[in-house]
Amino acid sequence: MLTAVGLGAQSGRFPERLPLDQLDVSPPATRVTGDLGSLRAHRVACPSQDLTGAALRRRIVDVTVQEWSFFGHAVLDYTRPDVFDRARIRRRGWSLLDREETVRVADSIAGYWTVTPEGSWIIENQNRRWHQFGVASRWRTPWSAAFISWVMCESGLDEREQFRRAVAHHTYIDQAIRARDGAAASAAFTAYDIGEAPIAPGDLLCSGRRPVYRSVAERRHQMGEGARMHCDIVVKLEP
Repeated sequence: MLTAVGLGAQSGRFPERLPLDQLDVSPPATRVTGDLGSLRAHRVACPSQDLTGAALRRRIVDVTVQEWSFFGHAVLDYTRPDVFDRARIRRRGWSLLDREETVRVADSIAGYWTVTPEGSWIIENQNRRWHQFGVASRWRTPWSAAFISWVMCESGLDEREQFRRAVAHHTYIDQAIRARDGAAASAAFTAYDIGEAPIAPGDLLCSGRRPVYRSVAERRHQMGEGARMHCDIVVKLEP
């Protein structure tokens, strides 16, 4: 794998999402109304899918891969320090998107926020930022947890007992730890340490950044407390 800037930037043409008759996922931008600077949450409900097991995993992967493609299918290979230039990403505000792409995807990101409890005020804060700095201003609040929440919402996990959609990863990580401890029987995810269970497409790979957690047990002692964490959705395993 190589560090890429995405298909859109390379070809000058932005990838589009599949038609609904091929993949029944409403574009996240349909969840908001208005223009950048005046966006409002319009639709917050999750579709009813009633999927379990392999079908649920397939849905999670399909929804995720479509958005990955829409954002340019960029790849960061953490195993290749010669091509993974963290300093370059930091200079661009931790984004591989240029100004034109930033504007193109802004209302999609707003759509991700709508499925979280705090999404409306985060969108309003960003509206003020666009008024102050222009519509090419990137989202001030990190939105990876909102994206994962939207994926789970679009995959039919609409009940809090199944997946606690949130603006911070630690909320649903803690839910998965409670599931591991037998205190969240309906949760869609269960927490394991690396090596305890095989990794499969549809899983979440999560880590603590501040503080750094080296095991589920370390986080268990701080459950409910704020923490800077990150999760990625597994879409494929290499041989």
